[in-house]
Amino acid sequence: PYHVMVRTKTKKRMFAKIKKKIMLLKNGILSQKSFYQMIQSYLGVLSHCNSYTVKNELMDLLKKHNTSLVLGKKNSDTSVVSSDNLG
Repeated sequence: PYHVMVRTKTKKRMFAKIKKKIMLLKNGILSQKSFYQMIQSYLGVLSHCNSYTVKNELMDLLKKHNTSLVLGKKNSDTSVVSSDNLG
């Protein structure tokens, strides 16, 4: 095998769950820390495969839903998702 890819079904499920969690975050039901942990977990899973485009789609989704909190601002107790983590 030359490439390790994420299955389409897994990718669709992941994005559906992320969209649901974004809505919970915006409604104040989900904490910022939990959201950070979820995104970092998905990025960790994606780091084990050839997933540059999937990571870009994830970042675009976060930008689209105005989660600037996740994309740029630093918080002392959580990791920050940035385009530096895409490589």
